[in-house]
Amino acid sequence: YCTDEQAIAIRRSADARLGRFLGGLTGLIDPRKDLLIVLSPNARSFSDIEDEKMGGILVSGPGFRQGMLTSPSTRRPGVVTLADVAPTVLHFLGIGAPPEMVGRPMTATGRGSSAAALLAMNEQTSLQAQRQPAMRGASVAQSVIVCLVMAAILFVSSAPVRTLASWLVTAVAGLPLTMLYLPLVYSGGLVGTAVVLVVLTLALIGVCRLVFGSPARAFVWLCGAIVLSLMIDLLRGTPLMAASVAGYSIVEGARYYGIGNELMGTMMGAVIVGMGMVLATRRLGPGVAGLLLAAVFAAVFAFIAAPR
Repeated sequence: YCTDEQAIAIRRSADARLGRFLGGLTGLIDPRKDLLIVLSPNARSFSDIEDEKMGGILVSGPGFRQGMLTSPSTRRPGVVTLADVAPTVLHFLGIGAPPEMVGRPMTATGRGSSAAALLAMNEQTSLQAQRQPAMRGASVAQSVIVCLVMAAILFVSSAPVRTLASWLVTAVAGLPLTMLYLPLVYSGGLVGTAVVLVVLTLALIGVCRLVFGSPARAFVWLCGAIVLSLMIDLLRGTPLMAASVAGYSIVEGARYYGIGNELMGTMMGAVIVGMGMVLATRRLGPGVAGLLLAAVFAAVFAFIAAPR
C-alpha cells in the first residue's frame, strides 16, 4: 500500500540491514571450517517476472567456494530443493540423515560467475510455468478431435467429411511433436504459445499430406518421430523437454530430470499404436513380429526407466 518510491526506499533499507547483519556474521565465522547458509523458502514478493516462484539460496563454507549448487535430488546445476537443506547441515556435522528425510546433501558445481546463468534459468522456468496451461488445453483439444472424428466415422457418409476427419486425427500425433519442438521456435507467453501450437500443428498436417498422401501412413511416421525425438532428447540431457510445455516445470518441484509423466504417456502411446499399425499392414510371421515388438518395447522401456 505504498508508493513506488517508498517501495524502492524500503527495499534498499532492508538490503542494507541484511548486508550489515551478514557482514557482522562473517566476521565471527571462519569460512575454512564454518558453514553459512542464507536462504528464503519463498520466492520474491515483488518481481519483474510474473508468477516467479523460485526462492534464492547462498551457501559458503568448506566445499562451497564458487559455482552453482546442485544435489542428487535435482541433478541440475543451479537448482536444489528445500528438503536438501537439513541433510546438508547434518552432512557437514558428520551426522547421517535419518531415513525419513527425502533430501540429499548439496554440493557446488562449476567455477566462475554463475549469476548470469541463474538469472537466465530463473526467467526461463518462470516463463515455462506461465505457458504450462497450454498443455492442459491441448489435452482437451485432442479429446475433442477424437470425439469429432468418431462422430464423422459413425454418422457421416460424405466422403470429403470422412477424409477431412481422417487427416484431422493426425493432429493427435502431431500436437505432441509441436509441443516438444516449440522452444526452438517460440518462448513467449500463454496466448502466443497457444496460437503458435495451432499454426505449427496445422502446418505439420499439411506437410504430412503432401509427403505421405495417406493419413494412416502419416500417423505411423508421426508416432515414430515422437519416439525417436524423445530418445534423442533424453540422450542429449533433455534440453527440449526441460523447456517444453509438455515437459515438467521445476517451479512446481515435481520433477527435475528424466522424462515426465506427460511425455512418458505420449511415448508409450506412440510406440504401442505405431507398432500396432505397422504390424497390421505388414505380412510378418508371429516370430518375427514378436521379436520386433520385443526389441522396440525394450528400447523404449530402457529410455523411460534408465536413471540417466
